[in-house]
Amino acid sequence: MFFSTQYILGQNKWARVPNPNEGGGAFEVFGENYYRMPSNFLETKSFANKSIQQEITLPNEKGEEEVFLITPAPLLSESLSAKYPKIKTFKGRSKSRPKVQLRLSTLPNGINAWLRFK
Repeated sequence: MFFSTQYILGQNKWARVPNPNEGGGAFEVFGENYYRMPSNFLETKSFANKSIQQEITLPNEKGEEEVFLITPAPLLSESLSAKYPKIKTFKGRSKSRPKVQLRLSTLPNGINAWLRFK
């Protein structure tokens, strides 16, 4: 039996990690949580379609995986978008809790996500 090392060592779930800004107290105002992105997360997502609502699973404020419905929300000008095609921005809502809003940015080295509770 052969298994690829990516499969054996790879991570398929979001894992909570310590604050990467430890010691920078200004970043610990709201009790933020930090997670390591699954290694294949961006590879399995298609962010090419600019108008269709998509589902994405992210950890919520309790560390539980939650499904969000997202749509593109471009912030960059057309010229900057052409120069940096891997930067995408989205807005969305929780599928199970409609009052929870999401803002998401995909970058070449990962993602940034913010949850807002109404």
